Amino acid sequence: MKFLRENNFINNLTVSSEGPSWRLLTALRLMALPQTLYPQWKAVLLGQQVCEEREERSVRTVKTLCERILRDTHTALEKISLLLQCVCPSLTEQLHVVEALRQEERCILGNCLKAMELSAENNNHQTNCCHGNQIMLMRKTL
Repeated sequence: MKFLRENNFINNLTVSSEGPSWRLLTALRLMALPQTLYPQWKAVLLGQQVCEEREERSVRTVKTLCERILRDTHTALEKISLLLQCVCPSLTEQLHVVEALRQEERCILGNCLKAMELSAENNNHQTNCCHGNQIMLMRKTL
């Protein structure tokens, strides 16, 4: 964590409809490094996989975070729905704004999880293309 703080990797950790941000994945990859692999932190910053197991752990962590936030968002939307039924009209407009923001959050998180699943499927079904003496692996990255 000290390294992440000193190098400003704690801020701006986001997800979008296309998937987790580079900063978020990089921070999780760095956190997943065992002490024996700390010297390879520059490789992680350059987007290289240091260890398949650690890469999978980082992706699972992002999925878990998205799923937890998504559950919280569903719970909040249920509460807002109940509040809209029993609040005074002056609060209704404000609750509708909060509801719209939570719905957008739900959409972004859902799309992020779908994008990660598609990426995982593409990684599991890699296509080998032979060009002369080269073999190029075509795969979609996060």
